Amino acid sequence: MKRIVPVLFAVLLLGSCSDDFLEKNQRNLTMLSGKALISTFDADPEIEINMGLAGSEKYHIAYYPVWMVWESMHGKFENGLTTLKFHVEKPEWQPDPDFLTGTVVLDIDRIGLVGLEVVCGNIGNIPGQTYTRITHLSGRVKDAVMHQPTGTLAIATQYPNQLLLFRPATQENFTIPLQKSPQCLDFTEDGKTLLVGNTTAEISEVSLDTRSVVREYPLDCVAFDLVAGQNGWCYLSPQGDVWNVLRSLNLQTGDVIRGGQLMMGYLCGNMILKKVPQRAQIMGTRTQVGPTGVLQVDISRGVPNDTIQYWHMDITDFWVFRDGNRFLAKSGAIYPIPPFVASVSGAVNLSEVGRVQLPQTAVGDACFTAAGNTLFVVGGNAWQYGWPQGEKNRIFMVDAGNLSILKTWEPSFSALEVNGELVLAYNQVRYVFTDSQGSRIWTLRRTAPETAPELWSIEEFEVK
Repeated sequence: MKRIVPVLFAVLLLGSCSDDFLEKNQRNLTMLSGKALISTFDADPEIEINMGLAGSEKYHIAYYPVWMVWESMHGKFENGLTTLKFHVEKPEWQPDPDFLTGTVVLDIDRIGLVGLEVVCGNIGNIPGQTYTRITHLSGRVKDAVMHQPTGTLAIATQYPNQLLLFRPATQENFTIPLQKSPQCLDFTEDGKTLLVGNTTAEISEVSLDTRSVVREYPLDCVAFDLVAGQNGWCYLSPQGDVWNVLRSLNLQTGDVIRGGQLMMGYLCGNMILKKVPQRAQIMGTRTQVGPTGVLQVDISRGVPNDTIQYWHMDITDFWVFRDGNRFLAKSGAIYPIPPFVASVSGAVNLSEVGRVQLPQTAVGDACFTAAGNTLFVVGGNAWQYGWPQGEKNRIFMVDAGNLSILKTWEPSFSALEVNGELVLAYNQVRYVFTDSQGSRIWTLRRTAPETAPELWSIEEFEVK
């Protein structure tokens, strides 16, 4: 893919050219402004130079970085245009940097030495270029969920308030505007309806068929997190920092049922909730107290059983395996999910039954294939909104049986103009999703706050 270099000229000090080269040639060097960005996505990279005053002059490449291997060292301008063709070979002795950089100098007949800076790396969005694996999003992402059977990815954003819907298999994308500000959401079992928790004490029911809000459910609290049961109910944890109880919303009648007093000693506001596949259960962990705890709730009768299972341990966040028998904690540890026993209200801890050995600090997010034989894990520090990441994310493909790491990906950088300067911004991965077969993954990421303004995008990876 071509990289078009601006024609603007400025006489600069050599900088990235060697002093030996200048001393040997004893000639002035004129540098083209800007940089030629080269993405490792390009199998056959090219740099197109548009310099009208070069006319039909011949040139040869007089100086270049060692990682650029040229198709030809000689060329000729045609009406001021020429294309430099090459491929990239990183020297084995060179450390593995984020970017390869250097200067290319052309010795042009009757003009002299003209140079341009080049940067090569894992760059996902270069200005003026289009990559199908990167989708830019508007707004600030608050939550996202994927319905694997229909292949539908739903993203809730603020500024503007909206739902962004993507169906990658059919390349169908659409937006549903919202009147209220969303902060959590989940699909119903058939994938045709989204339940959206707002920053006000209401839940919105959104039909994907009509692409509109079809019902509003008033609550007695603001929903911090919610899950749609497979039984006509929605379960939500209240927002706040006080000891509280679950709320259960009957989607037919609109009735809201508060949990009983037996829950009060274990549940605290701002609790993360997850469904347990293959079981009529939900699980949760608290974000406001330590230890965060593990809570198991029976929903086989619709309204949750007031007696809950509780384990006094720190997990921070968790992801439930497809078989419903294990969960992955943020530390990478794997714990069993015991059968629910209503007569037991609390236990000390669960025994670790495995561990995903990540080369990074913690699990940022995880998803599973439909068959449950593979999971995809985002590795990195604990993701905190608006805080520097501290270390780069990587995405790992993990065998769900022996827990070995099968493959690794890194999020691409974004090329942005910030205050008139080129910034190659790192992207933090907040969510990872996969299709039923595990043939593709999608990461939902934002530019790191220490490098650039907040910009969100989806990056797609093919699993080979």
